[in-house]
This record gives sequence, structure tokens and C-alpha cells, in this order.
Amino acid sequence: MPAPMLPASRPLPVKEGDHYILNGSKIFITNAGAADIYIVFAMTDKSQGNHGITAFILEKGMEGFTFGKKEDQLGIPHVSDDGTRIPNVKVPAEICSVRKGKGFKIAMQTLDAAVSG
Repeated sequence: MPAPMLPASRPLPVKEGDHYILNGSKIFITNAGAADIYIVFAMTDKSQGNHGITAFILEKGMEGFTFGKKEDQLGIPHVSDDGTRIPNVKVPAEICSVRKGKGFKIAMQTLDAAVSG
């Protein structure tokens, strides 16, 4: 399962031609860097509330998509807890995971699957 990034990270997508440009960051992602594919949830239309969130697919190694330093933790020393940086990452519009505005539904389904095991 891809590692989700929640809207609290507030990446701000800007549509430029056939790409979106994402900017943002997220810290304290358990096992960040372990996955090859990531889902980034970003608000594409604030006027639509939850229906204005879009899910974008990022692949490890995309230009500009980087991981931060490993954070020190108490009690779980062998679990990576890093952050990500998304400065001006260019994401082709065609790999937007679903139609624009369905990101919140995908986020909730991901949480349901993770919690129910």
C-alpha cells in the first residue's frame, strides 16, 4: 500500500499546461522513503471543501521529491520517521490518481483499510 500524506501537509498544486506543480512538505511519516509510490492529497479547489481535494501519485525519484532527515524517537528506534519535501515537483496531469476532487474519499478509504487491517 502506498504511504499516504494527509491534507494537513498543505501542498499547493498549480496547473501549468499538462502538469501540476506541487509545493509543500510533511514531517513525521512512518517509514518514509520505504515505498516506491506515494499519494499526496492536495486542495485543488478550496471553494468545494472536502470535494476540492485531489489525490496525486508521486514516485520515489521524481525530480525535486526528496526525504528529510531521520527523526529521533523514543521507544521505536528501528522505525524510520522522516519527512518529505515537495519543492516544485512537476506531476503529469494524466497520473492524477482519479478525477479531480475525489482525494478526500480516497484518503478515508485508505485510513479505513489501514485501521481494519
